[in-house]
Amino acid sequence: MIIIFTAMLILFFVYCKSTKNNIKQLKKENEAAFKSKKEAEDANMAKSNFISSVSHDIRTPMNAVIGMTEIALKNLDDTDKTRECLDKIKVSGQHLLNLINDVLDMSKIESGKIVLNEVPISLHNIMDNIAGIMQTQIKAKNLFFHINIQEILSDCVYCDRVRLNQILINLLSNAVKFTPENGEISVCLKQKISPKGDKYIRTYFTVTDTGIGMSKDFQKKIWDTFTREENEKTQNIMGTGLGMSITKKIIDIMGGNIQLESKVGNGTSFYIAIDLKKAEENEKEQFEYIVPKNYKEFFKGKHILLAEDIDINWEIAKEILSETGLMLERVSNGKECIEKFEDSPIAYYDAILMDIHMPVMNGYDCTKAVRALERSDSQLPIIAMTADAYSDDILRCVKSGMNDHIAKPIYIEECINKLYKYFK
Repeated sequence: MIIIFTAMLILFFVYCKSTKNNIKQLKKENEAAFKSKKEAEDANMAKSNFISSVSHDIRTPMNAVIGMTEIALKNLDDTDKTRECLDKIKVSGQHLLNLINDVLDMSKIESGKIVLNEVPISLHNIMDNIAGIMQTQIKAKNLFFHINIQEILSDCVYCDRVRLNQILINLLSNAVKFTPENGEISVCLKQKISPKGDKYIRTYFTVTDTGIGMSKDFQKKIWDTFTREENEKTQNIMGTGLGMSITKKIIDIMGGNIQLESKVGNGTSFYIAIDLKKAEENEKEQFEYIVPKNYKEFFKGKHILLAEDIDINWEIAKEILSETGLMLERVSNGKECIEKFEDSPIAYYDAILMDIHMPVMNGYDCTKAVRALERSDSQLPIIAMTADAYSDDILRCVKSGMNDHIAKPIYIEECINKLYKYFK
């Protein structure tokens, strides 16, 4: 009886311990399940908020595009009214494009698919280009613009040119938006020794404006997505609320940091610090050619083979580029492009403008096939003309054998500059 009682007591304690462990395990599983459920609910809520915000921001410019188109069609005889409508359509279309670009950028960043294309660049060249890009916006608001370059220890560095431009243009565009007429905007560039060692240089960019400034509460959430300060001074200013979030995330990916100082009514300053790898002077990028005013005479009679499968894209490209004096011929896919090129006399075509996503054969494979032809003109300039506009897209175009890249929608100035560069 004593042995049986002892055995039962042992079994009882083992059972209690086992039950206790099971309860603990079940509790952990319940907590994990609850946590997973909450994370899923939070993710769904964030996705819903994101879609809701995007939907609202897309519908606003789309409403302007559709509405102004209707007004223009009803007032075709009134030239001034039609021109006014077209100007508003252009502004709304640009805003819509910016929104699409921002959403795609955010998607790539969040999924970890953003790739930095680090090449040797000239910082002086970057600042010159930024000044040229911002000139129209700055003149339109009668703003004073200053570029201050000081303490440059290494002008030639490795950096993703597109992403660095994006950072500075985002900050400067915001400065222009929120600075009243006759205000001032400045960009300062300087360098110091990097704590990462002799191969690197710490590079500082400062963007300052005398605009309306920000409240302390908004400064705490400025890096959040779809965040804009809402007040009487900002309610009529267009924006997506994504630019600053993207800017911060790109700087983080580049290994840098950004800080800000702002006071309502006294303007804003952004301070960026990035450690960039030094490049040799002979690695420095080539400066863009200055296109002469009589470029039409230079382009006259030059033949361009344009690979484009979508009719409306061909119509736009033809209309834009034909004004320059260029003679365009179209093919609808990569296979036709190769056949057309092979059937042409040597040196008949001066360049190929290549779409990427085409049926039968895409632009990458077509470029490789053209480069492999045993013709003396197989190394003619091939320039991508595509809606694939990211740094890794540009890098893939170059790796496939293309010389350069033009992003859609097409801007006549960029096309002229790129073509003149290679023809020259």
